[in-house]
Amino acid sequence: LGAFIWVNVFLILGGVIADVHEFAGQLYEHSALISALLACALLTAFLFWYLRNIRRKHSIKGKRK
Repeated sequence: LGAFIWVNVFLILGGVIADVHEFAGQLYEHSALISALLACALLTAFLFWYLRNIRRKHSIKGKRK
């Protein structure tokens, strides 16, 4: 009876851990995609900000002359 309970506990824990491991793998794949998209969005926003500031500096220098 003790061995039956012991084996069933380990089988149940193995199934639960396998499900958690599979979920963690899927979450990692999705988080990598989301991180890449977020990095692209931040880079794009920075480039727009940087280019806008360069244009402002050039337009201010042109007005001073």
